[in-house]
Amino acid sequence: MSLTLAHESLTAAAALRAAVDLGFVDRLLAEPVTPADLAVACGTSQRGTRALLAVLEAYGLVDPCEDGRFLGTRGASVLRATIAWNDELAEVVRTGQPLRDWDTVAVAGSIYPELASVLGQVFVAAAARAADHLGPLGAARVLDVAAGGAPWSLGLAERNPEIEVTAVDLPAVIARTRRIVTERGAVGRYRFLAGDVFTVDLAGTYDVVVVGNLCHLFDARTNLRLLRRLREVVAPHGRLAVVDVMSVTDGRRPRAVAVYEMGLIVRTRRGAAHPFTAYVDWLTSSGYRGLQRVELDASTCLSLVVAELDHHDEGC
Repeated sequence: MSLTLAHESLTAAAALRAAVDLGFVDRLLAEPVTPADLAVACGTSQRGTRALLAVLEAYGLVDPCEDGRFLGTRGASVLRATIAWNDELAEVVRTGQPLRDWDTVAVAGSIYPELASVLGQVFVAAAARAADHLGPLGAARVLDVAAGGAPWSLGLAERNPEIEVTAVDLPAVIARTRRIVTERGAVGRYRFLAGDVFTVDLAGTYDVVVVGNLCHLFDARTNLRLLRRLREVVAPHGRLAVVDVMSVTDGRRPRAVAVYEMGLIVRTRRGAAHPFTAYVDWLTSSGYRGLQRVELDASTCLSLVVAELDHHDEGC
């Protein structure tokens, strides 16, 4: 079975790379196109074009239209970026350093505005499950840390019409956050803070603080500093909700986690797919209690960790 899986993975990787190199992805993202027109535009055979389109469709990178044309999905945009990382992979493994460090303010501010919409769509289903777990919030105040496309707070807002959300992200990113929230019809319940979450004034206390897909960018020391800083803005008896890719133990990592971490090596200096036990250590040492872990997506090991905070516990 492992040999079969390896063969399938290598064949798929070669096909997806070819789709980018031949111009399929750019053409399919521009507008719907028929297989015949795609072959002409990219200078490929009809037979090969049909076969490659079938692979793209199987991986959810194109959607068929009713008129026989195909259109690239948001996943195709992610594929295009991933192929660029792959070109750098051998050198990154050799040196241990990324060619572009996404966990710096300067680079993140130039890259994440474009990715915000894509990632927001990718996490819609998981955000709905997270919101269901957090339950009815009433007139809660929510802080969305490094909001990006705001999938996690939008999931809460759609189920809790009385909540008020403060979204914080880098200046270049928060403008895109505002646009996405406006398109979703929720801008009236949002306020937007532009700045680095490690230094910006977080403007009050909150009943729920959401940290979605951020901790994987940093090492243990930085995550501990972040969680301790956020503790100061969690209201008495409030909750912190952390969402990220994590394995359940420190042992052998699932395939999805191992592949995800390889991507982190390409784009961060200190990032990692930290195991759940690391989050337990960081949270408990920072004064959080009552930890719960909820699996949001088994295929990617995306999990929600909810921690409670009692400011009357001076022992924290």
